[in-house]
Amino acid sequence: MSQSFRCVVFGLSFLLPACGSQARAQAVADFPPLPPPAELTAQNEAERQAGAVILESVMELSGHVTPTGNDPWTLKHRRMRYLVLDARGGEQLREHSFFGTSGSQGTLSKIQGRTVTAQGEVIPLDPGRDVRSLDVKGPGGKESAQTVFFPHVEPGAVLDLQWSETSQEVPAFLVVPLQEILPIRRLSLRSQGLLMKMSTGMALILSGPQYSYFWVPFFLGPIPQRAHARIDGEFNLQLEVRDLAPAPDEPWSPARVRTNPVLGLLPRPLGITDRRNARDWHKNLILFGPQGAPPEDVETRIIERDLDPGQAVVRLDELALQPLPDWPADDPLMASHQAFLGLVDFRFDDFLRRSSRAMDAASLARMAPPDLPWQERARRLYDYVRSRLKPDPGAELAKDLNDLLKGGRAAETDVVLYTRFLLEKAGIPARPLLALSSRATPFQPFLPLAAFRPQLLLEVGPAGETIYLSPGDRYATFGTSPEDLAGGLAFRQPAKGKKEWTLARLPADLPVAGATRIEASSRLDPEGKPTDLTLAATLKDNAARDFRWQLGMQKGETLTDAERLRRQETLRQWVDSWVQLPLPGEPPVLNPDEKVREPLSFTLKVPWQPDLQRVGGQILVPALPQTPLFQNVFHAESRETPLWLPGGHVEVALAWELPAGTEPAAVPPRVEKSGPGGLSYTLEVAFQPPALTTRLTLDLPRFLPRTDYPAVRRFFEDLQRAA
Repeated sequence: MSQSFRCVVFGLSFLLPACGSQARAQAVADFPPLPPPAELTAQNEAERQAGAVILESVMELSGHVTPTGNDPWTLKHRRMRYLVLDARGGEQLREHSFFGTSGSQGTLSKIQGRTVTAQGEVIPLDPGRDVRSLDVKGPGGKESAQTVFFPHVEPGAVLDLQWSETSQEVPAFLVVPLQEILPIRRLSLRSQGLLMKMSTGMALILSGPQYSYFWVPFFLGPIPQRAHARIDGEFNLQLEVRDLAPAPDEPWSPARVRTNPVLGLLPRPLGITDRRNARDWHKNLILFGPQGAPPEDVETRIIERDLDPGQAVVRLDELALQPLPDWPADDPLMASHQAFLGLVDFRFDDFLRRSSRAMDAASLARMAPPDLPWQERARRLYDYVRSRLKPDPGAELAKDLNDLLKGGRAAETDVVLYTRFLLEKAGIPARPLLALSSRATPFQPFLPLAAFRPQLLLEVGPAGETIYLSPGDRYATFGTSPEDLAGGLAFRQPAKGKKEWTLARLPADLPVAGATRIEASSRLDPEGKPTDLTLAATLKDNAARDFRWQLGMQKGETLTDAERLRRQETLRQWVDSWVQLPLPGEPPVLNPDEKVREPLSFTLKVPWQPDLQRVGGQILVPALPQTPLFQNVFHAESRETPLWLPGGHVEVALAWELPAGTEPAAVPPRVEKSGPGGLSYTLEVAFQPPALTTRLTLDLPRFLPRTDYPAVRRFFEDLQRAA
């Protein structure tokens, strides 16, 4: 039964799979009365700034499954009430109000809505006319996002909307974002705790588990201000939040699960005997503070109180990165993680250290001579492994070393452990790390490791000179830096004689290894006629690795039509993102597995109409292509979240082939500009007949605190003017 409760993370903005049992769906109630006139005005500055407010956001969640795994269902009811405060807010609500998705993962039902005008006229929503679907890409494939067009959206109007979502899936780990794009005056959430009821007699008959399952609530990140919660003995939750600020919509921000209040509902077992049940209940009051520390003054099986943001289980620093938590490695909560990590130790000892087919010392010395610097020796060994083995997510673990080396393709874990084995034999320190993504949900030990998108790395080199390698990443090179793992937590293999893997944190300032170079060229037509723009691109390390994964791995012996189309569309999107031009015709099909250890290079021609301007007898030409990265996206005066920039080195050049006898009126001097954290750019123009070339280089760090925002904003304003 425990397998049925595997924790699959998905947002509630995506629907659960379709459920045909409408008998369980509660009848949709009439809309509640409107609040008094005094409440139908802006109550604070946040509401005035937004131009509209959500007066009420109501959620009701329930789920069920039998001890035999039969009759699973999950049900969700939603009700939203909007107040239009001014014309700007009305325009925002008039354009699109998304409220759910349906398709491969689920259905919507009982959609009802209305507009109550400022004059009191009630205009019902016509679902057949006012509710439309837009195709979107969801976690399970193609889906339809539902959008509603309210009638008569005008200042003073109240807009009501309610609907139900249903599922026949086993209730899973739910992620419930609380914030919306508008301020919420009152949020109310109720969730049914009991999911599977097991009795002592039934456990004996079925030889089943001695526990029942409940949805245990907790916050994945920060706790909202002005929140009040009640939990009873069956983990039925009543949560209310007042004056919830809108979700920050800021460019280059951390994942919202790190900066915004997000409720999680995790299926957890509670014992079926009274004593065991009471003990487990207290241990799972995670919503009110760290697990295992029961709140004070809780003697009954009901707890109700205001939530303290300072008691959040997850703490984040000014960069929205997670400092090392207080859980010791031998904490019972870590037991399942430690059991998994122990398998890595066992496989290494059993599979490699005891192998009789290991490389002999003489061969190793020829491959990585001991008189070379250790970094160069490590690179040679890394490249040797990758020349023998191609990491394949679909490959099974090898039976032995001979089986591994003859196959050509290998499981990611085997590639990492074989690389470690050779490094250690060469006298280069190498220790495995199970690194957790800094872009995923912050670490909490009661969640499964899969929720943190783990990756097995090697920590290589002596102390103070450590580098981090990803041998199991199919498209990583020796120079690739684990981009989405920088600043994240990791389980580090213990020293010899120790059992538990300890938590550590990868440095946030790992080298920014990605490099993108684009050499654009075009012939200047004095008449301004359409011409071609030639793009010669070179992507290195992280930039190449990311683009190769976007192109996609070939799954079978031959490339399928879908795989071919994906690679072509990826190239179209890349051209659009860098020069904002369409790539017509049949784009080339790039092979991500070709020369993986080298930079990825390709050349394209795209038609374009350069924006030439005549001033007197001179022609003004664009200095560079319209690259979005060089545009200033920081328009707000202030910022709430830290900056998570793309990170990397970018170089874009545009060379104009000038007509014979044409020269630039003047060549501007080189410009250099620097900002916080290594942020910098240079811009220079050179004329070497017949080519007039402008070259801009940009270096981007990964993380900057929001206190640096004014300086970053000024930097990008200056960059946009220069480009």
